[in-house]
Amino acid sequence: MLKALRRKLRQTPSSTATTRAAPAPQLASLNLQQLPLLSSSTLVQILDAANLLRSVRRLVAVQDAHWAALYQPALDRFLEACQLAPASMAHHHAGPGGLAAHTLETLEIALRHRKPLVLPRNADPDTSARQEHIWTYALFVAVLMHDIGKLHTTIRLRLSSNQYWNPYLRLDQHQGEHYQVEFTSAPYKLHQRIANSGLHLLPNAGMAWLDQYPHILSHVCAYLYGDIFEAGIIGELAQKADGESVAQNLKRDGDRVRFPGAPTIPLVDRLMIGLRQMLEAKELKINGHGADGWSDGQYLWLVCGTVAKKLIEYLRQEGSTQIPTDHNRIFDTLQEHGYILPTASGKAIWHTVVTGPEGAFRFELTMLKFEIARLLPPTRRPAALNGTIEVIERTDNGATGRPPLTTEAAPASPISPATAPTATRTSVPEQPTTTAEPAPDSQDSLPNWMQDDTTDSVSTPSAIHTAPAQDTDYTVHPVDGMDTDMGEAAPASLNPAAETMNFDDIRPRHLDDNTGQYFMDWLSRMLRNGKLPVNRQDAVIHIVPEGALVVSPRAFKEFIAFFDLYLRENGNKLTNDEAARHVQKKVEKLRQNIKNPTGMSVHTYTISGQNKVSRVSGFLFEPLKLFGYVSPPPANPHLSSQQANHRK
Repeated sequence: MLKALRRKLRQTPSSTATTRAAPAPQLASLNLQQLPLLSSSTLVQILDAANLLRSVRRLVAVQDAHWAALYQPALDRFLEACQLAPASMAHHHAGPGGLAAHTLETLEIALRHRKPLVLPRNADPDTSARQEHIWTYALFVAVLMHDIGKLHTTIRLRLSSNQYWNPYLRLDQHQGEHYQVEFTSAPYKLHQRIANSGLHLLPNAGMAWLDQYPHILSHVCAYLYGDIFEAGIIGELAQKADGESVAQNLKRDGDRVRFPGAPTIPLVDRLMIGLRQMLEAKELKINGHGADGWSDGQYLWLVCGTVAKKLIEYLRQEGSTQIPTDHNRIFDTLQEHGYILPTASGKAIWHTVVTGPEGAFRFELTMLKFEIARLLPPTRRPAALNGTIEVIERTDNGATGRPPLTTEAAPASPISPATAPTATRTSVPEQPTTTAEPAPDSQDSLPNWMQDDTTDSVSTPSAIHTAPAQDTDYTVHPVDGMDTDMGEAAPASLNPAAETMNFDDIRPRHLDDNTGQYFMDWLSRMLRNGKLPVNRQDAVIHIVPEGALVVSPRAFKEFIAFFDLYLRENGNKLTNDEAARHVQKKVEKLRQNIKNPTGMSVHTYTISGQNKVSRVSGFLFEPLKLFGYVSPPPANPHLSSQQANHRK
């Protein structure tokens, strides 16, 4: 019976085979304002994708019956859902059929990268042999669906019947209809958030097969949702192939034909064009002492602040409008489109130490990491630095892991703590070691994170101690509920020295969806420069054994007061409490805080003073997230977790 089925499949042309009776129209002859709904076989002919599909068929290496049951139906349904939609508005594969062409290219690249791998990693031979094909199918599904959400967000196909074509409609119910492509504005990541909705395009046999391996299916779903760190090897292969397909298309200068109504060149394109041209013109100095970046042969590391400022200036000179002034917006845009390689925690900014040849220089810098292949052609790439570029990592015990010096480097010298995310270069000369301890009342007796050049002229920092004295009582009002603070007084005035710091790169213009990240950037910068009291009775930050407690809503109110931030994007003005609640919600959506045992965001702590016992509530974070690689003070002995007390 199986032989008969295989014989029948060989005799029956697949739905993507060439149809002799009805030759497909030429892509150039189509009216982009009135495109016909086409079958998958016709789309393959128009896109000249037959060879690409044959390569995919060869790489998956399954029997004809399995191909017909698992792969072919998914490809047919996907192609008919995409029709001739572009993959982007004005970036890669922006011409007719770009979405289908990009997906098929990415499929072929991903399967080529998968071919030599033994999956799952570190598995015994029997397991690898049993799971070989399910891992291949999972990668196929992840790549096939990775951009399907764009058909619901930025790219819409309006039918002649005035409804929108979507992956849930059937072609046979709309025979003879035409459509035109429309572009809408939507957050870039939105198409990832809903990509899993395209899994219905898989045949039942395919979903049933994946259902037998929940851990593999979870990798697929994580990648489609945009959680690359939970996507494992599936995410690694799919993301790499996606980037290669994009790079190949852009290297060919993209698609010559664009849809009517397509927007002008988007911000990410303008940024990358500017970056490439500055590198070509050597306006960004690479590899020298005092350079703007360094190459390790495979990656190009560029100083955050320098890149952002020069890109902004480049856009101004070319006459661009709507130029972002927020450095974080630039970093986010480049990272969202895969140009900036993220750290292990998903951040765009890397903390590094760059050491020159024979220790000629040594800098601690915050930098952005790019693949050189996506910035410069092979003939124009700089040589690798004759030195070291090392990443500062956190050790297993939570302490700062300073990178070891190479044998070529000069003797180690103290490195000043990292400051703002866009820190500029600071050369660190050698310092003679000394065993003399500073006087108890001097500035040097303060923790490193409290010291700066302005401390001598400001009285506040000298009063900041790591914990109140044992005979000091907190004047803290009891709190009820989750959204309360340490008293209802107006926000405490911040250190006047904070006014000397530059916040232009993180200064929010109004309350919006990015306000949570602005708050985190502001809080980190203030703490790392010693501009916020810690562990004091008037502090909004307390160190506890479980992490760093950010008092809510008082910390959010101080952020609002600091930037005078009360306006929404639509111009509506909020009260202090409303604005603080808005910030709190946006911080919670970042999912960077530690949840309490009940799964809620707010933690409650008991404050034990000499004469009173009170409570304080707030958000809990890992100290590293707020203090970076600057050591935080010790835990405040007066605070204890109510949840821990209840467990006792």
